[in-house]
Amino acid sequence: MLLVFGLAGMVGLWIAGTLVDRHLRALILCGLAALGAAALALCFGNTSAPLIFVSMAVWGLVLGGGPVLFQAAEARVAGDATDVAQAMFVTIWNAGVAGGGILGGLVLKSMGPSLLPAALFLLTMSALLMATRARRHGFPSSRATVPASRPAG
Repeated sequence: MLLVFGLAGMVGLWIAGTLVDRHLRALILCGLAALGAAALALCFGNTSAPLIFVSMAVWGLVLGGGPVLFQAAEARVAGDATDVAQAMFVTIWNAGVAGGGILGGLVLKSMGPSLLPAALFLLTMSALLMATRARRHGFPSSRATVPASRPAG
């Protein structure tokens, strides 16, 4: 399973790197929708080995390309403050990974492994909703980046 996840992650990284400049928002929205579908499939088809393998491949594909896509979106929005935004992104990304591990551990301990895909589905759908609504501010066109705010003085 880890091999499937890892190989799919490498493919996702390649896809994201190839298409990020032209299709950033579409890749993020499609990736989140695909991750939600994979989580939903695991909710209802967790006894089907082929479905589990496909779901894990989709999960790896999305998470392999995710950091590239989020960093590109952050760089477009940050404008001249890209260095500061990059430092914040790395910190928030690592905190998110740690928080996900803690939340996943709590779900596993309190509710068992069968509810882990449902938790992933709910979190993914909330991210999809936010990304969908962030059309103007979260995904400015590459030609019209949001100017960085400058401190007064």
